Amino acid sequence: MNGLIKLVLALNVALLGALWTLPASEPERPVGLEWHPERVAVLGPAPDHLPALCVRIARLSLDDYARLHLWLTEQSFTAATITLERPLGWWTYLPPVEAKQTATVARDLAARAIKDAVLIKKGPLRHAFALGIHASEAQACAQRDSLLVTGFLGVACGPRPLPNRAVLTLPGADETALAGLIAAVPEVRATAVACVSTH
Repeated sequence: MNGLIKLVLALNVALLGALWTLPASEPERPVGLEWHPERVAVLGPAPDHLPALCVRIARLSLDDYARLHLWLTEQSFTAATITLERPLGWWTYLPPVEAKQTATVARDLAARAIKDAVLIKKGPLRHAFALGIHASEAQACAQRDSLLVTGFLGVACGPRPLPNRAVLTLPGADETALAGLIAAVPEVRATAVACVSTH
């Protein structure tokens, strides 16, 4: 009996010794995935924005605004922004209608729950309706678009009919664009100014 116990103990010791002397195996790597640090490109920080041309607009009437927008569209300046110096300088409006139509239009506006509509009673925009006053062009034109979707045609957006000055920002443009603007829309009396960062 003692001999059997000694034999079992000897076999265990031999097995442990054999396992102890085996070389450590490396962890398996997923097939097809290899690390090549020499192929990694270090990218620099992305620029915050493109260089821009900023232009001071000395006069911006509704007619000037229409001509300016036409030029921007023709030149593909889709990211251009117009910032008026006057707070709440933008509006959504319905251009003048015939005098006999004002009552009908007023009823239509009321039916659409447009509570801020105001009939303009004098001046070059007599018989137009002011539908909303806004701080930015985007807000004014968003109201216009929401009304057009409902089928209320003829609504427009633009600068309020006041003495307006503005800054036009043209991302990615240079002095060549300024020369083109001056030639196409001389009424706005455009001049280059330093761009003011909004960051």
